[in-house]
Amino acid sequence: MVLSYRQVVRAYPIGGGSYGVAATNLGPSAGLVVAATLLVDYMNLRGVRESGRALAAPTYLSVGGVVIMIGTGLFRYLLGDAPVAESAGYGIAPEGGDAQLTDWPW
Repeated sequence: MVLSYRQVVRAYPIGGGSYGVAATNLGPSAGLVVAATLLVDYMNLRGVRESGRALAAPTYLSVGGVVIMIGTGLFRYLLGDAPVAESAGYGIAPEGGDAQLTDWPW
C-alpha cells in the first residue's frame, strides 16, 4: 500500500489525491464519484469512537456468556454429568393415514 501511494505521489506531485487521479485518468465523472465517496466516508467517521464505546459492553457480555456456556458444557461433559433433554430419546413414527415412502414417485 505504501508503494502504491508513493507511485501516486511521484506521478501527481501537485496533489489532488484520489479525486485528481480519477479525474485525470478516468474523466470528470469518475472524479466526482470519488470525491462524493470520500466526503461520505469522512462524515461517517464522526461518532465512530462514541458508538464503539456504547456497543463494546453488550458485545463483550454476549461473547463472555457464550464462552462461559461452552466451558460449562465441556466441563460437565468431561465429568459425565452433561444434561440430556427429555426429548432426546423420542423416536419418529408415522401415524396411520400418513403417506409412506413407497407412495412417492421415486
